[in-house]
Amino acid sequence: MFAIICVSTARVIGKMIRIMPEQISEYLDIMQSEKYEELPVAEMLGDDGYLFILDEQNQIIYQSNADINVPDLSEKDLYWIPEYTTSDISSPTVSSQTYIDENNQTFYIVTVYTWETDKRIVENIYVLNETYDIIYSTNNECPYDKLTDNEYLYLSDTSAKDYSLTKYSFTTDNGTKNTMLIYISRTIEDRIYQKLNRVLSDSVLWFMIFYLITIAIFIFWMTKKVKKPLRLLHNALEAFNNGERGQQINYSGMHEFVQICSSFNELSRLLTESENRRKQLEKERQEMLTDISHDLKTPITIIQGYSKAIQDGLVSTEELPNYLNAIEVKAETLNELINAFHEYSKLEHPDFMLSAEPCDMCIFLRDYLANQYNDLSISGYQLDVDIPELHIVCNIDQMQMKRALSNILSNSIKYSPKGTILFCTLTVLSSENKNIRIVLADNGPGIPQNMAEKIFEPFVVGETSRSHQGSGLGLAICKKIIEAHKGTVRLISPPEEQYKTEFEILLPISEKHDVEKSSE
Repeated sequence: MFAIICVSTARVIGKMIRIMPEQISEYLDIMQSEKYEELPVAEMLGDDGYLFILDEQNQIIYQSNADINVPDLSEKDLYWIPEYTTSDISSPTVSSQTYIDENNQTFYIVTVYTWETDKRIVENIYVLNETYDIIYSTNNECPYDKLTDNEYLYLSDTSAKDYSLTKYSFTTDNGTKNTMLIYISRTIEDRIYQKLNRVLSDSVLWFMIFYLITIAIFIFWMTKKVKKPLRLLHNALEAFNNGERGQQINYSGMHEFVQICSSFNELSRLLTESENRRKQLEKERQEMLTDISHDLKTPITIIQGYSKAIQDGLVSTEELPNYLNAIEVKAETLNELINAFHEYSKLEHPDFMLSAEPCDMCIFLRDYLANQYNDLSISGYQLDVDIPELHIVCNIDQMQMKRALSNILSNSIKYSPKGTILFCTLTVLSSENKNIRIVLADNGPGIPQNMAEKIFEPFVVGETSRSHQGSGLGLAICKKIIEAHKGTVRLISPPEEQYKTEFEILLPISEKHDVEKSSE
């Protein structure tokens, strides 16, 4: 259809070219020999066009239409008539505009486009004021700075209402310089454009019919292809809206809809996991509140009961020290619980930050265990340490790291009898992984399998009854601290053969430091 439009347009343009004034140069021989009567004016200019020949004194020596009166033209008048060239490309084109500035002054802008023989467009611009004074011009060869009313009409090609005026200068065989005034009817272009519009209108009509049929076929095909995945998406969204989580769409077809369905499936999965996680967190929050209230209520009840008994005089002088001692013990227990709750909540706060700095982990771990050795020995526990003579630097908060290690050791001591051996080893996993591995273990009674899975959760203690001493937050705090250091901590189950309980801590080695042998 596009090809039909192009062919039709070319046919009309071909007719238009045959009556354009570019063919004037084809009859230059006739004009030079002054055989003006032989000029095929109708073929050159169309049925409505005509021309005049002026001699060197600007007197008419030939006119193709005797009924037309030509005004007397001076040399200056002729200067402002656009010059037709023999470039065989195009006749001169004139464009005129009127401009009114902010001071309500009127200016006229006339642009004359002319093709040169080397196929360049020469553009002469003239800017005139209300009295036709030339205030600006790109034509440096212009000898005039002011125009009369008629001269402006010639320049702007508005001297003849229904015709476009062009001049063509030539020299005869006798050496006489004559000038041809060419009048082209403006209605010629109108008729050509009407023909062109008619052809284009017919072409557009057929194109629209073909286009509508194509669109109808395309819509039918697309409806058939799109209806199925849209129905699947609609049903899945309706089910999801009704509370049916985890909806998955099984679709194979158009690539775009496969991507949409895959995205929906992923979104459904994430939303389902988020919903389950939210419910789990809500459950854990409720359990945490219950555990906190239970842990705080027991010592407070005892303190209140003993205090009331002393206040009411129900305690004898001999028993009073025992009651006061019990109150002190429960107060210390309550203080430890509150401190543990505070520490855990502080680690949970989004604004919590470590005061991390580079630290040699081998030296740090030796110093820490050396400080713990006497207390462990007095309490009846042995310590087996295997730390290499290496220089390994990690970015850690030493105070928080000591708290994490102490919580693990305290957990081992709390649930192990005297004589239990506590083990501590430090190794480098590999130079590529850039991690160190700290193992804290013991050969005590071990941790039951049902407790191992949730040992790092808050308020989990080594006995089913909450009457056992301890807040159940020690290992939860330890995990928070290690993860804040971008490390991991886990209970290895089952442990290695020589251990009963084995905790593993992985910490990243500082990127700015390599593992080196210690100089000590």
